Amino acid sequence: VAAAVGNDTTAFRGVLSSVRLNGDTPLLLGPVPTSLIDSLPTAVSAENSTEVTTGARTESVCVASTPCQNGGNCSDVFYNSYSCNCTAGWRGRNCSDRDLCHPSAGSCPNGTQCVNLDGSGRAAATFGSNLQSPLSTSQLILSASSLNESLATVTGWARTRQSDCQLLSVSSGGRQLTVGCSSGQLQAGLDNQTALVAVGIATGLPFTFSVNCSAGSPLSLQVSVNSSDSVSVSSKSALATDLLLDSAAKVTLGGIKFKGCLDNVRLNGRLAPLANRSLLPSGAAGFEWASELVSAPMIGCHGDQVCQTTVNERTENVCQNSGRCTDLWNKFACSCTDGFYGDTCSAKLGATASVSTAVIIAVSVVGLVIIISVVAVLLFKYVQNRRKESGTYGPSKAESRSNAHAQAQPPVRPPPEERLI
Repeated sequence: VAAAVGNDTTAFRGVLSSVRLNGDTPLLLGPVPTSLIDSLPTAVSAENSTEVTTGARTESVCVASTPCQNGGNCSDVFYNSYSCNCTAGWRGRNCSDRDLCHPSAGSCPNGTQCVNLDGSGRAAATFGSNLQSPLSTSQLILSASSLNESLATVTGWARTRQSDCQLLSVSSGGRQLTVGCSSGQLQAGLDNQTALVAVGIATGLPFTFSVNCSAGSPLSLQVSVNSSDSVSVSSKSALATDLLLDSAAKVTLGGIKFKGCLDNVRLNGRLAPLANRSLLPSGAAGFEWASELVSAPMIGCHGDQVCQTTVNERTENVCQNSGRCTDLWNKFACSCTDGFYGDTCSAKLGATASVSTAVIIAVSVVGLVIIISVVAVLLFKYVQNRRKESGTYGPSKAESRSNAHAQAQPPVRPPPEERLI
């Protein structure tokens, strides 16, 4: 048995079912037939019941309050709730929020994804999409004329392959907070304090960042790459004073040498509009596009067409010889067909082999000549050394006198020949 308690706002309003006392004895709510009570050996029936009806019942909220706006269709949902099916261009529980991600809004280009947030809408933005030199840039400058508060936190989402760049800066009262990349790592700086996270971010993978710059605390920076575990660092000393967000403050998104995407950038939780503020609901305190806009970014996060190149006004695959190109977001990789290799599959294995063989033969001949020359030189030196050690024969003085005396003696005549008579 279930019962719905009535219109008394101070009492319980809802549905009760299968209520038991001490875990065993059922409690009967509302009018219960005597035959049912008799069939339950141990049941307790409520003596007094007010505005209690049998069964699970719900009210028609759609009829009572007409909650769906801007032409939305309302459907009652159990219990005492509703659901709105909004018309094109509207969203939210009551169809009261503009759907800036609807195709008719044109917030994001083809091939990109737009996400609505907090009823104000957002689209990621690509900075430096036509980056031709280290000094070219695209920036978005915002003013905080409707605000008057201390800056405590800066959060956002980014993606880049640049090793050194500036993602954003906040300037106020002669002071500047910067968030950028240094040698491929994310760094935040304010006054003389810096925080550098030793995590590589110049990989093309998305990463989120969070900066805490409240006075009295160290400058802290937290980074999470590709939804992995976050890494946090803090400056050595605490910040002395707060950075103010007021009419004199200037927020710059993007900067020198930044080529990549920014999304969901928030200061003190307030969304920095990457799309034109005129498309967003008016009246809410926040940031406005400044008149000193340098070069607006391209709406939507996307990379260059790295798998295609233009040759003589013709579009060709960057991977040659029927190689297959994989777009790695501002970077490409070629899968070469058999017989070819290299970054763009432009080198042929056979040609390389013949060149390598010729080089090997030439090196071998030169090496052999060098070895023969070295051996000949060593043999020549060896013979010279042996001659110096042995020298030439010369008689001593005694031998010379003996030889002279022998030469002075008359020659000895042989004895006369004997004859037999």
